[in-house]
Amino acid sequence: MTEAPLFRINHILSVRPQKLSNMTILSPSVIWVRAGYKRLLGHQKPLALDEQSLLLVRSHERLTFENQPRQAVFRSCQVCFHHYPAAEMLAYSQSISSSEQVLFKLTQDLRQALEILCRLDHRLMSHAVQRYWLDGFYQLLAEKGMLHHLFDPVGKSLQETLSEHLSATPEKSYRLDTVCLDLGMSRSTLIRRLHRENTSFREVLHQVRMNHAIILLQQGGYDLPDIALACGYLSTQRFCQRFREQFGVTFRQYEKTLTVSS
Repeated sequence: MTEAPLFRINHILSVRPQKLSNMTILSPSVIWVRAGYKRLLGHQKPLALDEQSLLLVRSHERLTFENQPRQAVFRSCQVCFHHYPAAEMLAYSQSISSSEQVLFKLTQDLRQALEILCRLDHRLMSHAVQRYWLDGFYQLLAEKGMLHHLFDPVGKSLQETLSEHLSATPEKSYRLDTVCLDLGMSRSTLIRRLHRENTSFREVLHQVRMNHAIILLQQGGYDLPDIALACGYLSTQRFCQRFREQFGVTFRQYEKTLTVSS
């Protein structure tokens, strides 16, 4: 069985204003706008993430935002991390910065590091090689006092571990008992620990599937029935209902932001 990668790159495109509510970021992520800007809503005042800044998001935070094209296009890159840095690196980051800021300046060295990461093909690398690349990037973030804004110092949560497991096959009809066996814990322990994190198995599965729907829409080439099935829904009507409940827009409304001719 192929090992799951330690990082993933998601590319987001829109040619029209593209708004999503309650988008769950499943793993620690750096969001980098390449063209246009992203209006971050839900704060005391809206924030604008542009081509000169970065957004660092911890796992399972929720974002409400609107992607705004500039010169007819919006493009962004989300780097998702599944490898946690050493505790000493996180402690160092915290020791040099007590800032509570949300956005960070995209300096030339950060831009260069991100450009390299976005060109890497994890399929050609062992986990050991991926860790070396990522630890170098983490060191750069730590020296800028940014790393602890990306990773929780207490380590990976159960819902993050669970979402990584479910993301491998989001179309699968999961049984809780089987997942517990896969994760090596009892049913009662999994339920109790997820409850402590203010979530549930069904909620994590739902978030994984909705994220997968956005990824497939962005990749293009899939119609509605294909995407519904790939997200574990036999009924397109039920899938569309859950999509709208989650994101505050319909499937077709989001689809229309991807092409000029829609």
